[in-house]
Amino acid sequence: MATKQNQSRLSDVNERVSDVLRKYGDTRVGKYSLIAPTLFVVAVLMVFPTLILMSYSMNPFVQGNIQPGVTLAHYLEAFTTPLYRNILFRTIKIAAIVTVIDFLLGFPLAYAAVRKGGWTGKLIVIATLAPLTIDLVVRSFGWFVLLNGSGVIITTLKMLGLVTSETAPTLLFNETGIIIGLSHVMLPFMVFPIINVMHTIPRTLEEAAQNLGANRFTVFTRILVPLALPGISAGVLITFVVSLRRT
Repeated sequence: MATKQNQSRLSDVNERVSDVLRKYGDTRVGKYSLIAPTLFVVAVLMVFPTLILMSYSMNPFVQGNIQPGVTLAHYLEAFTTPLYRNILFRTIKIAAIVTVIDFLLGFPLAYAAVRKGGWTGKLIVIATLAPLTIDLVVRSFGWFVLLNGSGVIITTLKMLGLVTSETAPTLLFNETGIIIGLSHVMLPFMVFPIINVMHTIPRTLEEAAQNLGANRFTVFTRILVPLALPGISAGVLITFVVSLRRT
């Protein structure tokens, strides 16, 4: 009996909430009310901690202790000291290169996963997601096997006569190896936001553009990219920020 009463009360609450949403959901106040809980969570978990960290970064640091006051000496030191400046610019450069590479690889993968569908789309999704399911040590060892001087890639290039022992490129323990490894790991963060948006783009728009004489490049630049821009923006932002943190 108590269970039925609880279900009845829950049903009444759901109906009242639904009525309120139908009545005020399209108004400005209703929209702000719906997004308010999300904004509150973001503010508590992200904005406030970031502001606190920034405030600490402007406090004087004397003999291992944070002192009251405001100073920009830490930022000036970071941008004027050659070591810190080079590390900062190098990190930004690597993150930018990884983001560009992942976009060039990720957009075609996302497009193929959505438009092909079936087993092809599933295989693309699984192959893209695979790096996140592999332990970091195993993944790093795999790249070591592939990229070291006697690894698969260099050995294959030597067999094809493209390089010799003297001209073989160094692919480990440098920026090249970091970019290759990061591009592999960060690819899912670029692909999946684009896939989510690509599902909302009707294929009939591409067909209509082609019927009107547009070539594939025009369809890509005038139809796909503008409509997929929210997913592209999210993928670029996530890839760049996480690459900065991991570099």
